[in-house]
Amino acid sequence: MNHTSSTAVDRRPTRGRAGAVLGLTALVAATAFMATAPARAEPLASPTQAHTVDITGSDYQFAIDTHGAVPAGLVQLNFTDSGPAAHQAQLFRLNDGVTFAKFVADLATDRATATSVDSLSAGGVGDLAAPGERSIYQAMQGGTYAVISMVTDSSNTPDFAKGMVAQFTVTGHLTPQQLAALHPAGPVAGVVTANSLSYSVPPVLATGALYRYQDADTQSVHEFLVGRLLPGVTAADAKAWFATLTAPGGPSGPQPFVDSGGFGGVAPGSGGWFCVNMDPGNYVAFDLAPNSTTGAPNATLGMVVGFAVG
Repeated sequence: MNHTSSTAVDRRPTRGRAGAVLGLTALVAATAFMATAPARAEPLASPTQAHTVDITGSDYQFAIDTHGAVPAGLVQLNFTDSGPAAHQAQLFRLNDGVTFAKFVADLATDRATATSVDSLSAGGVGDLAAPGERSIYQAMQGGTYAVISMVTDSSNTPDFAKGMVAQFTVTGHLTPQQLAALHPAGPVAGVVTANSLSYSVPPVLATGALYRYQDADTQSVHEFLVGRLLPGVTAADAKAWFATLTAPGGPSGPQPFVDSGGFGGVAPGSGGWFCVNMDPGNYVAFDLAPNSTTGAPNATLGMVVGFAVG
């Protein structure tokens, strides 16, 4: 599957979202998660010091290098898609008491249970065409994290059903206040906000700059997926294409953009930072997480916004 010119089914309306059906359940889980952090925790050496985790995706497996133990705190996650197809590295933090084996078993039989009862959506890197590399920063609490790809093939079979699921562990615990105080080194050029069925995105993102992604919706999971528009295609064209994604007979024509990463789905009210290591050009941001009311991918309901990288 070549996402540079993929067919519409590759955009997986059923990715439905196979791994991010969270909604209100995620909010409850997030509250419980924050409450489990102990009142006493060791102070951080530096709020800007990040531990690096490298994740490489291929057809159809992940290779994860944690560079030793990953302490609770700021993590720089580097995702490389070595292809040949497009993949993603979506993270889910397993709820306390849930084993990785249970998560994987539920993912195979009841995906909503795996992603809304067993775990909490925890960010990561969005769909990325191969070959490609993207980096994000996240403040991560201790626990077990599952990494999965929910990109589907032409038969709507998701990557994780072919074995593209892995895990790593973050050790220790921090208080909510300590987590909230974390930030990457260097200036943040701006903020991208997701709320309900809209994004607030600066019209131009600066190449090489660092931006904050924030899900300001307190009820629903959102992701900031990014596609580079094909020559001659506008953001309005892409929005119209998304509107037909779940139509009978499939969408109207091929995917009008190249998967370019972005920030994975996060728990309501949370976020992280992403580096703009994308080529200059015109892009579109979109959200394939299911709407908390209708269940349809948010992009099909209009959550599609254009911007430029320069």
